[in-house]
Amino acid sequence: MPAIIRTGFGRSLRRFLPETHTKPCILGGILIKNAPGFQADSDGDVICESLCQAIASLTDSSLDEMIDHLKKREGITDSQVFLERAKTLIKNQTISHIALNLEGNTPKLSKDELATIRQNIAHLLNLALHQIGLCTLSGDGLTDCSCGAGMHCVACITTTETPLSQ
Repeated sequence: MPAIIRTGFGRSLRRFLPETHTKPCILGGILIKNAPGFQADSDGDVICESLCQAIASLTDSSLDEMIDHLKKREGITDSQVFLERAKTLIKNQTISHIALNLEGNTPKLSKDELATIRQNIAHLLNLALHQIGLCTLSGDGLTDCSCGAGMHCVACITTTETPLSQ
């Protein structure tokens, strides 16, 4: 039987807290300096959250119960932990590529920050760097995110599954 190719799609959208708030801004598990944190009962990392949603769409699983358990019972608010737990749901699928599209006018991410985010996602998901694409767009003021009110991330994950012989 030929390999089965699947595509998972996820997105996350978060509004920034007021700049006077002390919560840090986390993107792809990386601390982003000089940017406000996100309104969320977790760290609000839109990259990790969108990847979790993409994994859920690949596995017909709802991550809500698992994430609620981690937050409420274990006090975990780190989206990297959510992503590490979500990847266990993939089971017999192998991730071949991840595409991430990050929209927002703030913060202005440097090439070094984008490279560090890609490296961390590769590490979290046991992938090579060339398997992760990350692009950013400002949105030209057409959405709240492109006006600096928050950030939006869309994730697309491609997997390959080799069916068990029958």
